Amino acid sequence: MGNGDGRVIVLSYHSWEVLPETLVTDIADVRRAGWTFVSAAEAVACVANRSASRARLAVITTDDGHVEDERFLEVMRATDTPAVTFITLGRIDDVRRRWYVAHASDAHLAIEDHGAWHRRNFVSSRLYSFVAPGEALGGFEHMSLPVGAPLFASGGEIASRRFVPDEDLVAAAVTAAGQSAAQPGSASWRSDIERALLAGKFGLGAQQLVLGLQQPHVVLLQAQPV
Repeated sequence: MGNGDGRVIVLSYHSWEVLPETLVTDIADVRRAGWTFVSAAEAVACVANRSASRARLAVITTDDGHVEDERFLEVMRATDTPAVTFITLGRIDDVRRRWYVAHASDAHLAIEDHGAWHRRNFVSSRLYSFVAPGEALGGFEHMSLPVGAPLFASGGEIASRRFVPDEDLVAAAVTAAGQSAAQPGSASWRSDIERALLAGKFGLGAQQLVLGLQQPHVVLLQAQPV
């Protein structure tokens, strides 16, 4: 973002998913292309005051507070590059907490909040799938969703919006999942659930379940935001 030639780009990683040599290469490539790495605070200031800079700025982030942040920091120091890590305090142990406290003033790794538990919550009526057996739900585990339950568009735990699906709709989806003869988790299985909802009280009409999963989003108007 910015005014004129001013831009800010963000290179976002999980520290356990990126090799040190890949980081070094990425940083070198970005610098060679004319970008200047700055801290997250500097980037925010640039965006807030668009006329303040016409520079091409780059920011590096990593998420979740993984033990590999130590290796990540080593690369940042070796390349003299500032970065920011967003940590999830509820999911790190005392050893990790002490490490972050010890490095709180490190110029190469700012430490910011990523929520207490990395939980996600539904934030709108956009439906994109149904819970499959053994599926990693990526932050929905705290909701204890049963197999077949609909999955809606979500946001982080600190998001202000909340969306609570209609209980009857969830129950109907779970029942349809159990009755389907298709392989659980397969496209046919999800289609069976969708057809059951369309054929029932959630079909086109009074409850206004629209479109199908072949579309980018299914919009369910039968659920109330809170």
